[in-house]
Amino acid sequence: MKLKNVLDNSSTNSEEVSTEGTVNLSATEIKSDSEIKPLDPLQKKRKKIIQLIIWISVAIFVVLMITVGCFFISKKKPVKDHSSSVKVVNLAVHNSSTADSQSKEQSSNPSSTESQSVSSKVNTTVKVVKPSTGKVTTAPEFKYKPAEDVAPKKNEQAKEVVDKNDDNTIVSITPVKGTNSSQVSSTTSSIAGSTKTVVMALEDNVNTRTGPATTFSTVGKMVKGQEYSFIGEEKAADGTLWYHIQYDGSQQSWVTSQYAEKKEKAVESSSANSSSASNATSQYQLGWNSISGKDYYYDGSSFVKGWANIGGFRYYFDETTGAKRSSVGIDVSKYQGTINWNAVKAAGVDYAFIRVGFRGYGSGSISIDPTFVTNIVNANKAGVKCGVYFYSTAASEAEGAEEASFVLNAISGYRVDLPIVIDVEHRTDRVAGLTSAQRTDYTLAFLNTIKNAGKTGMLYTGHYFYQNYLESSRLKDYPLWIAYYTNSEKNVADVPYTYWQYSSTGTVNGISGSVDLNIKIN
Repeated sequence: MKLKNVLDNSSTNSEEVSTEGTVNLSATEIKSDSEIKPLDPLQKKRKKIIQLIIWISVAIFVVLMITVGCFFISKKKPVKDHSSSVKVVNLAVHNSSTADSQSKEQSSNPSSTESQSVSSKVNTTVKVVKPSTGKVTTAPEFKYKPAEDVAPKKNEQAKEVVDKNDDNTIVSITPVKGTNSSQVSSTTSSIAGSTKTVVMALEDNVNTRTGPATTFSTVGKMVKGQEYSFIGEEKAADGTLWYHIQYDGSQQSWVTSQYAEKKEKAVESSSANSSSASNATSQYQLGWNSISGKDYYYDGSSFVKGWANIGGFRYYFDETTGAKRSSVGIDVSKYQGTINWNAVKAAGVDYAFIRVGFRGYGSGSISIDPTFVTNIVNANKAGVKCGVYFYSTAASEAEGAEEASFVLNAISGYRVDLPIVIDVEHRTDRVAGLTSAQRTDYTLAFLNTIKNAGKTGMLYTGHYFYQNYLESSRLKDYPLWIAYYTNSEKNVADVPYTYWQYSSTGTVNGISGSVDLNIKIN
């Protein structure tokens, strides 16, 4: 490039680019230093402020867009199976099913292919379904579906769900006296200083009734001044207090407090050295007596021993001392309607198993029992210990684990003192093709899931079902609640039961209609 000076009186060398492909800078286009005016401080400050405002605005816009995006992502609805809100439980699956049996299960039960597949490996992780709302009573996927509910056992005979091969006779409620004993333990031979509660009629011919209200039928009449054993009390709808009394060994009825009074009566002591049962027990009131923290039943001549039916319930008493060694229980669902749990407790019920839900025998969808929350809350308030049960029609191990996880979520926040039960008795409809091994597999999937959650699981089933439709030898590690409606306890002695459901036609104050009755040997 060719350069030349263009300013004669300036020490500043300015370059002019030649016309040979260059740009010429005229001297008049170049201003001297004196003509350039620098920005004043105020203008510089304003410029910096404008730049700062622009950067802050950009930053705020970016943060706002990120926040809006996160909000819409969090509001995105989960898929129908709620797999986005599941937790994982280790399920110790018993690896006893062969590939052939699994193939047969799928072919005979198309609905089972809809469930999650479970590996046969031990400690397989299984997704646990959780209600989308966090509250099982309102979760739409578990809403009660009447059409899917299984009818009470007394209506299931036609469907062959109940053990038709068992002796399902109604248990007699005729009072049974125990065997007389020539000796009684020293702890029961003296009750010096103790008292008993009695009810005494204030007038003659006071009506006693079958329940705590004048609408109940008359049982008999009380004699003025005569004392009757006190069992409990209850207020009627009109506010009248009624006393629950016992007489003639084991008969029970109710009398209004308007014509009777409750009082404490001192019990005379017997000789501390007496060894005769007749002498020792002659000081006791008819019916129930509490001595040294143990309950006894005095029939007028001695303490009842062994098995006995008293007041509509079955009991077991120590064969030697006569101390009660059993507890009374019931199991309930929506079919018992609204329950007066205070009356149930006063009637002598110690515990109850409450249905928490069921799997429909058609579609296989899970439903909550609509009375579950009301029952478990009110039963606990009344002092009745509670367990829960789930009526299962699972067709696979995955469904068994799913049922267990449903129960665990449903009972969260409620007091459950007794085992969590899987009710296995259905063998028709969607589970008609299952083998004994497959039924046992899904039963263990349920029980193992409960165990892994740190709780106690238990199996409920019929006596015949247990021996013929399950592999009972694989279930020995879990307690058994057996159903067998028989008059003889010897008929159920061949299975290792913890609870025995001996009747489906029991009657209990506070419950309309019939209810299942159970006994547990302590």
